[in-house]
Amino acid sequence: MRISLRAMRTLKDGDDKGVKAASGLVKVGNTFYVIADDEVSLAEFKFEGDTKANYIQLLEKELPDDAVQRKKQKPDWESLVQLEIAKDKKILLAVPSGSTDNRMIGAFLRLDQAGLVDKSAKPVTVDFSEIYKSLKVQFAELNIEGACVLNNKLKLFQRGNGAAGKNAVIDIDLSGFCHDLEKATAIKAQHVLATTEFNLGHLDGHKLDFTDACVVGDKVWFLAVAEDSQSTYDDGQYYGAIIGCLDASGKETVRYEIDCATKPEGLWVDLESQRLCFYVVTDADSSSIFATIYFGKLLF
Repeated sequence: MRISLRAMRTLKDGDDKGVKAASGLVKVGNTFYVIADDEVSLAEFKFEGDTKANYIQLLEKELPDDAVQRKKQKPDWESLVQLEIAKDKKILLAVPSGSTDNRMIGAFLRLDQAGLVDKSAKPVTVDFSEIYKSLKVQFAELNIEGACVLNNKLKLFQRGNGAAGKNAVIDIDLSGFCHDLEKATAIKAQHVLATTEFNLGHLDGHKLDFTDACVVGDKVWFLAVAEDSQSTYDDGQYYGAIIGCLDASGKETVRYEIDCATKPEGLWVDLESQRLCFYVVTDADSSSIFATIYFGKLLF
């Protein structure tokens, strides 16, 4: 089965201003928040007329323009997730991949009562090195690409695009995780509850690997792509993508192939008028191609 997607907007603000390597997506009303793996800022797009994006700095550093050096130094933020870390304290968290030792720092911003980023709040950095190094015992080629919350657990999605090919869902104790965030301490390894490996199969002969996830009700919708890659660092040729669903027990119940010209890396799902609305944001692995948000519907 297939879901047809249409392009909503290319994330370009000028000759060379915009988002290219998009990797995470959160929608709040008509506002979209997009994180890129090779930027140090969060992009805020409002779909109300032809408005330019707002860029919110998360790290006090600049990345080099040279593509090779930029890839070495980038924070590699791969997912965005909304969390309530304390009573009436909600945040938007950029989650790092952990694929190299310098890709273990995340960052979050406080949200206001409407669920939008509070522009007056300063960003807070988050150290994932302890918990990620513990996960590397099981996943030597750690590459966290998705995150969502279900049943008091933070679920991290390990992308198995390395030589070992291990896709997995890692359950984290949400209470302990949020406590560390609220206290601005490093995320502790003891919060890992369980890991479940997944064989996602193939699409047209090419192995599928997780790239993001989003919760609707008690179901987890995940995004997976087929890419010719044996490395968590180097990119490969993109062959196609699927959106699938896991029930509350973690069993896959359905999957749909999607029409997307370039590699989708970020996923957001809404339930509107008995229709599931899917939004994906792309990363073409090119310094000259801007990311695009695509949209499609499915009768629920």
